[in-house]
Amino acid sequence: MMNIGKRILLVTLIVLGSLVALLAIAVGLLNLSGAIFYSEFYSTAEADFDVPGLGDGFVPQGLCEVDGVLLVGGYMKGDGPSRIYLVGEDGRAEAVQLYKKNGEDFTGHCGGIAHSGDYFYVGGSGGLYVFSLSDLLDGDGKAKQIGKFDAQITASFVYSHGGYVYLGTFADGDKYVPDDWQSTVTPSGEVNPSIIARFRLNAEAEYGIEELPDCAYSIRKWVQGCAVTDDGIILSTSSGINTSYLSYYKPSEDNKTELVFGDDGGVSLPLYHLDSTTLTHTTKAIPMAEEIEVVGDRIYIVNESACSKYLFGILVGGQRFYHVEYNKAHFD
Repeated sequence: MMNIGKRILLVTLIVLGSLVALLAIAVGLLNLSGAIFYSEFYSTAEADFDVPGLGDGFVPQGLCEVDGVLLVGGYMKGDGPSRIYLVGEDGRAEAVQLYKKNGEDFTGHCGGIAHSGDYFYVGGSGGLYVFSLSDLLDGDGKAKQIGKFDAQITASFVYSHGGYVYLGTFADGDKYVPDDWQSTVTPSGEVNPSIIARFRLNAEAEYGIEELPDCAYSIRKWVQGCAVTDDGIILSTSSGINTSYLSYYKPSEDNKTELVFGDDGGVSLPLYHLDSTTLTHTTKAIPMAEEIEVVGDRIYIVNESACSKYLFGILVGGQRFYHVEYNKAHFD
């Protein structure tokens, strides 16, 4: 006869096996439900490769492209400097660790990254932290800050296009609240709590950017990234486990007012409102979409939901890097 100890072991193994099987079924059902709920996204989006560093505590935030290489910026869940991953067309990634001018670890979120000439910009409190692009790409796995561009706003996301760099602030109505002067009531009556400020790129200026912006855009809360094209502006919005959106806007001279830029009552700027009257199209995306980048006929999206800080994104495919088609008709 089987002794008591063996019976207990057998029952334990059966129970554990059943629990594992139930967990596998639950995960499968959750993946299936995620695929169904975000079927619109998956029907148009294509997965390119795995988001780098997710198993190493990396929290992806920012995105830009340099000569066919995608640069993914983010911070670390634990200790250690923030990173920029250089991702080639084959999906292979190389990590570059960032350091301050004094040699200490740079630990900013890297929520916005962009480049112009040999300057590489990382958004943060008060403006842009400036690095050398050649230092970032030289292959030694580290880059050191060379300066800071004071923009008078926190650059939560950054985009470079057509001779300008665009700096946007993030608002959630609770923890992250921009300065009062950034909040505006649009002509349609909506309250936009944040702005995007546009600065002209100038190789003769310090860090390649002119000191003051030449215009601004009022934007809604929860904006995590933007892409600017000749056709209009796309905003990436997300909040926690809620559905993300790509929202397409066509700025209009008919929907323009003025903004006094800065806390000290500084320069008056043209202010274009991105609201329901200039919104032309929306596309659903999986939760926690961050920065976006337009490259040719593609819009690349970086997502943070599957990093070790959150994990739930594994259930909705957040561990993969996606792109969707860039469609000019979405601005009509």
